[in-house]
Amino acid sequence: MQLFSREAAVRRIVPSRALEGIAGLIESYGEDPERIAASVGLDSEALYRTDMLVDPVKFNGFMEMTAQTCGDRFFTLKLAQIQGWDILGPIWLLIRSAQTVGEALTVLVDHLELHSQALSAFLLPEARGASICVEVRGLPNTASAHYASTVQVIELSLAICCYELRRALGKSWRPQYVRFRHAEPEDKAPLERVFGDVLYFNQDVNAIHVSRADCDAPLARTSDINRDLVERKLDTRIDVGLPFVLRVDRVIRLLINGEGCSVGKVADALSVNARTMQYRLKQHNTSYQALYDSARMDLARHYLSQSDLSVAAITERLYFTDAAAFSRFFKAKTGQSPRNYAKLLEKPNSEGP
Repeated sequence: MQLFSREAAVRRIVPSRALEGIAGLIESYGEDPERIAASVGLDSEALYRTDMLVDPVKFNGFMEMTAQTCGDRFFTLKLAQIQGWDILGPIWLLIRSAQTVGEALTVLVDHLELHSQALSAFLLPEARGASICVEVRGLPNTASAHYASTVQVIELSLAICCYELRRALGKSWRPQYVRFRHAEPEDKAPLERVFGDVLYFNQDVNAIHVSRADCDAPLARTSDINRDLVERKLDTRIDVGLPFVLRVDRVIRLLINGEGCSVGKVADALSVNARTMQYRLKQHNTSYQALYDSARMDLARHYLSQSDLSVAAITERLYFTDAAAFSRFFKAKTGQSPRNYAKLLEKPNSEGP
């Protein structure tokens, strides 16, 4: 069973429940949600049903196109107000059974990829707390501008986390700080209303930082939740080998933000030897190099289309030896040099069309 192609792009694995409430919100702008869905090839039935599986590329494109069509750069911040962790299905029940906020965040990042393999999440320990980091994975190299940008999905994911944490920690709660990979919009006031006023852009992660005290804060438990039953239900939804591939991919995306990664470092992080890791990945028609290349391509496309970083800065951030090596890698994947890609790709206006 092939889980990842050479581009590590898994198809049709975003549950349609992730679109809950979006049709009504679009209509409030005076726009037709079905017309927008058709423009990106998304089955309009997914807007009204919760039992469908949606191609993650079309899902991401739909979010970007909707923001543009509605003329609202911050469309998904509004969508986050009417969604919540309940769109995660059984995972939400596990989160509700956590004893502390920190445990709830751990449950979220450990199980998010059972909800959608298009998203990767991890907790990054930092001074005085931890950051919950979210990434979009596996967009194709031939993606158009609407598919290349992941701003709407990232801001939606982080905003939902903030609103849920606010329910647990109080209405006045805000993260200590928030980091975005994309560039700063001309008007960041809508982001400040959701996330607070300590925002950083052009960063190496998309993350919200939660203080140690907030992580240790108790979370009201729901006594009728049978944790073991829920976990068994989750286990039946995926192939037994899939979590290992996703864990490798997650570790790669974590280490690439720090001191860089290698086969040995990733294997050590997973407590296996390098040969065993490579063998297990080969069983699923992928490899460390394929996952590593895919992660670097995801980040390269994002930085070129959404950040203010120079090619030289991207080269350094993605651990290429020099700009020429980065250019060769990127051109082999896309048929274009990084600079040409950036020029040809229409960048979304920070304030909408």
